[in-house]
Order: sequence, then structure tokens, then C-alpha cells
Amino acid sequence: MRRTGVVLFLLCLSLAHGQTVTQTELHSLPQPSPTDGGFTVAYVLQAADQSFYGFADNPGLLFSFTTAGGYDLISNPSVPKFGTNMIQGPDGRFYGPSADGDNIVAMTTLGKITAYSMPFDISSQQYPDGNDVVGLTLGSDGNFYGVAAEGGSAPTNGGEDPGYGAVFRMTPKGAFSLIYSFTDGTDGANPEQILLQGSDGNFYGSTNSGASLGHGTLFRLTPQGSLTTLHDFGSGDYPPINPMVEMSNGLYGIHDFVTDDQDVLYKINSAGTYSAFLTEPDGESGNGLGTALTLGSDGNLYAAAGDTVFQITPAGAENTYYTEADETESPFQANIVQGSDGNLYGAYGYIGQLSQSPALPPPVQVALNASAVMPGTSVTASVKVLNAFSLTLQQCYAFQNGTPLGKVPGAYSSSTKLYTFSTSFTPTTPGAYNYAVTCGGIESGYATLQVGYPTTITLTATPQTVTPPGNVQLAATVARTGSNGVPTGTVTFYYETLALGSATLNGSGVATLSASSSGVAAGSYAITAQYSGDAEDAASTSAASAVTVE
Repeated sequence: MRRTGVVLFLLCLSLAHGQTVTQTELHSLPQPSPTDGGFTVAYVLQAADQSFYGFADNPGLLFSFTTAGGYDLISNPSVPKFGTNMIQGPDGRFYGPSADGDNIVAMTTLGKITAYSMPFDISSQQYPDGNDVVGLTLGSDGNFYGVAAEGGSAPTNGGEDPGYGAVFRMTPKGAFSLIYSFTDGTDGANPEQILLQGSDGNFYGSTNSGASLGHGTLFRLTPQGSLTTLHDFGSGDYPPINPMVEMSNGLYGIHDFVTDDQDVLYKINSAGTYSAFLTEPDGESGNGLGTALTLGSDGNLYAAAGDTVFQITPAGAENTYYTEADETESPFQANIVQGSDGNLYGAYGYIGQLSQSPALPPPVQVALNASAVMPGTSVTASVKVLNAFSLTLQQCYAFQNGTPLGKVPGAYSSSTKLYTFSTSFTPTTPGAYNYAVTCGGIESGYATLQVGYPTTITLTATPQTVTPPGNVQLAATVARTGSNGVPTGTVTFYYETLALGSATLNGSGVATLSASSSGVAAGSYAITAQYSGDAEDAASTSAASAVTVE
């Protein structure tokens, strides 16, 4: 890996209903060669280690970045590589389909790849092969669910027909099973969008063709494999271009170009009824409502098209949230993810950040009942997820310093519209802890905890009465409680809030400083010493020691 320093560049401002929205370019993505179209990004997420990760389908590399603009290009020559989206799984690895569609890829944050080969034959049925599989969804049972545009049913026409598509399940250990096989096209064919697991426990998706008019369907599928067609697209419609999201009042999605070259935002209510309630002319901003919908922590939907990012309220009102001043294409075209700081992020050509004032709240909020504890002390983490209406975003997994702690079940409140839970853990080893919760495999929240032994610090001043320009020798002794170890680190000496200087603890846990009284007015001065703590020891402050200047 290589790390490159990045300067933040303020691009421009825009207004959206009294909000100031600022875009910042965090990093310009590399151009591999002048002939291959540059660095095209398929998906971006924020992982449990607080970094964002993206996969560039051209040239096929994983990269990471931070909110401060730090950037890593994680190159791995192994194949296969990711083909479309990826999510972070319960074990901390990233999961997604390979570029050739023949495998599911699991990759560590360091780029180590494991490929799970999908079986060619399950229950005498042809299984997906060849550029068929799109992204995965993490189900409430801990398994991954995906769709294949082809395969599923037994081939016809002497084996030349690849099948009409399938929905499959994969366990974290790579065991596959077929959930549903589209039969003859009458129930839809060629599903090409990522599934959403709704609050009712069912999976929702779409097909790109088939059904009565050949333009695809919206469907509901139970985990047991029972399919219901919710909508059959008409002759003037084209199928959805992005997966659905769930809000408090239904499922929402976008389907492409209707009769008058418009993109349509549609809704599926709790009864499964389809309605179209917002259209965006294709070409008005470049690509209609082209990018995947993102549900923000404020309850609004966000989507990008060309040089514009749109904000869509639950009632269907569309607002222009941000527009590029120079009419260049937005970095949010591939997808938008909301970070733990509340800002929106995307990567397409360059990594972009959208921040608004007042700021959006973080989508996943983690609070600990203590910021510093002794080893062996139980700590409670309370978590609020602001946009987890669907079961997809209610799949929340905890991590402690990168180590998986498992799934944390919670409850959704229809009154507060919050998904909440609390969990306790007991750190046994001193040190700094990062407690993270990742939901839906795409967004995360964090809290930090210092685990260490309590310390006491004793300050002596010699002499306690000094005549200018004489010196006072300050000595601070730091002792650990509950262990025979000797603290390390730095002590800073203060007169009220004025720092007199700092000194490093020696092997006996003592820090010394010589303070001059030259130029100091006569009087009595209260001196304190503050220990900053180390990996095993908590910070502490001494009692005041009086020094008199004559």
C-alpha cells in the first residue's frame, strides 16, 4: 500500500432551503492510462475501522480514504476481483460478486482475496454463470442473498438458453442454495438489481425483462422462496435502474425512461401497491435520477444525476441539494454513502464530500457509558440508527479494535423512527479501544474508550519559597493503582491554566522541571501537574502545591 498526502479543495457552495451545502474534493483518483476511461467506481462504504472503502471497476482495485483526505490504493494482482457492489460482512471482510460473475469474492482490508465458487448444478438446475451476479444483501439470518441475471432454471434449446435468472443464498462459509428460479419469463426475467430485505422480512427486487409486456417486474420474495409480482411494467416503461430503499411509509425506487424520456420515482406501500409520484426529465441534469437512492439520517432520499445531487422528501418533493458550478459530472454518480460525521461521500473520478450547515446528524450513533475504565470493568454501548426502516439496515454488527463481536439485535420504534439497542462488553487488556457498529454492511458509527489503571500524581516544589531570579525544582511522581508497573508518558506543569513546561517520566515514574522565578511578581502561586496517561494508565492531576515568590 502507499499513502499520499492530500490537500482539501473547496469547490463551491449552493443553497437548499436555507442550508449551505459545500462540496470538498478529498482526492483525485488516478488515471491508469489515457485509453481505458480512467478510474470508474462501483461502490463506496464506510467500514468498522472508520475508513471508507471503494472498488474501482476500472482497473479493478480496492482503495480506501478518510474524512481528512488520507488515501490508500490497495493493489492485489489476484483474480477474480469485485464486479459491482460490496458490503462489509460480519467477519469484517468485504463481500461482493467477481467481475466475471462466476464467484463471490471476500476480501480483507489488506486486499487478501478468497473466492467462493458457485456450484454449476443445484437440485438438477443450472446455476448462474458468466457475468450474471450482481451485489449482495446481508439477510437477517446472517446469510448473504443475491440475484443472477441468468441461470437458475434448467437450460432449454439444447442448452443454449442460459435460464431466466435466480435468487440464491450464500452462508458466510461459502455454502450456496437456490431460493427461487424464474421459470419461463412470465414471472419476470433477468433480475439485475440488489435485493432489499424489508421490515416485513421479505426480499424485494426487480427484473429487467419478462412478464406480460416484456419490460420487467417488481417482486416480493419470501425467504422460503414464494414469489409475488407486485408490478408489471407497461409498454412505455423501462425497468428499475437501482435497488429499492425503505422509508417509514413504504419502499421507494427509480425506474428508467418512460414514454417522454423521464425517470420515475415510485413507491410500494405496505399492501404491495405500486404508485409513481415524481418524474425527472432525463437530460435536465444529465441523467435523470441516475444514481442509487440513499436514505439520509434526516429522513430524506438523496440521488445524483450528472452534475446535480437531488434531495427528495418522503412526500415526494424534489429539491436541488447541490449542483457543480462548472457543470462537470458529480463524484456521487456511482453511489452516495453517509459517513459517521453526517456528511455525504462518493467517488467517481475523484472522491467528493458534501457537507451542509447545519450539519446532518450521523446515521449510526454510538455512546459509551464511560470514556475511561479499569481493565475488567463492564462498559455499556447505546446505539441509535436513524434510517434503519428496513431489515437490511437493521443488520448491525459490533467490532472492537477490528475484532468481530457479533450481531447486536435491537428494536425499531414507529414513534421515534429510531432503531436502537444497547450491549455490554468487558475489556480485559489496557489500551485504547475503538468500538464500532456497522449496519447494512455500508455505514458505521464509532466510540473510543481508554482502558487503563488509575493513577495518582504527587507534586513537590523545592524550595517552596524563592527569591528571584532563583529556580524552583518541580518533581511529579506518578504511581499506578492495582499493578506494580511504572507509568510512562509526559507530565505538564501549570500555574493555573498557564503551562510552565513538560517533562517525560523516568524509569521510576518521576518527571522533573526547573522553573525560573525571574521576572515573576511577588506573591503566592498554586502549581499543579497533569499526567497525560499512556496505553495502560489513565490520566491524572495532582493537588496544588503552593510556591511563594518574595
